[in-house]
Amino acid sequence: MNKEQQLHLAVKDNDVSTVESLLIAGVDINCLFYGWTPLQYAISLGNESLSLLLIEKGADIQKLHHKTDGCPFEGAIKKKLPKVIQALLEKGVDPNKVLSNGSPALFTALEKENKHIMKVLINEKANVNILNKNGESALFLASRDGLSDIVQILLEAGADMDIQSAETGFQTPLIVATANEHNKVVKLLLRKNCNTNLQDSDSWTALWHAYSNSDEDMMNLLLKSGAAKDIPDADGQTILQDATDNEDDSVIELITRFTRSWTN
Repeated sequence: MNKEQQLHLAVKDNDVSTVESLLIAGVDINCLFYGWTPLQYAISLGNESLSLLLIEKGADIQKLHHKTDGCPFEGAIKKKLPKVIQALLEKGVDPNKVLSNGSPALFTALEKENKHIMKVLINEKANVNILNKNGESALFLASRDGLSDIVQILLEAGADMDIQSAETGFQTPLIVATANEHNKVVKLLLRKNCNTNLQDSDSWTALWHAYSNSDEDMMNLLLKSGAAKDIPDADGQTILQDATDNEDDSVIELITRFTRSWTN
C-alpha cells in the first residue's frame, strides 16, 4: 500500500493523527484514489471534523474530481455539514455556485428543508432571489410546498414576494400558497404586505384561487388584507358574477359584505 492509499485509509478510519503525520511527511493532500480526493472522501463519509482539518491544511476546495458527486461544496450540502459549508465559503467558494443538478446551491438546501444551511448560505451573501433552472425562486418553491419556517427565513432575508416568471405561469408566492391552501404561508406573506392583486397567466389572482378551492376562510383573509373583489378572469367575469351564475349564496354574501364595508 502506497502513502496515498494510506492517507485515504486513514480518512476512512477517521484516524486524525495518521492523516496529520502523512501530510507532514509530504503526501499530496489532493491525491486521488478511485477518483476521490481525501477531502471529498471525508465529506462523503459525513466526517465534519476531518473535513475541516483538510480544508485548514490547504485541500483543493474548487476543482471537480469525482464527477458523480460534484465538488466538495456540493457534497457538504448534500451531507448537511454546515460547518464545512461555512469553511468553504470563507475560503472563497461562491455561495451562488450552480451545482451538478443545474441549479444554485440554495435550492439543494431548500430541497433538503435544511434551515441551518440556508441561513449559512444567506449569511454569506447567497442571492435569495436567484432562480433555479426552471425559472423558480426559492420563495416560490417554499410557498408552494408550505415550508413556513423557510418562507420566514427567506422573507427576513429580503426575498421578492411578488416575483413572477413565465415558467411558473406568472404565479406569485402568494398565489401558489393560496392555490395549495397553505394558510400559514399566506399569513406570513400578507404580514409582509405582498401584492394581493397580481394575476397569473390565467388572469387569476390569489382570491380567484381561493374561490376556486371553495375556501371561504382564505377568501375572507385575503379580502381583509385588501384583495380586490372585482378583478375579472380571462372571460371577463368577476368572482361575484361567477358566484351569482352558480347560485353560490355564501360567496355572494361574503363579497357583498366586503363591498358594503368599503362603501360605508
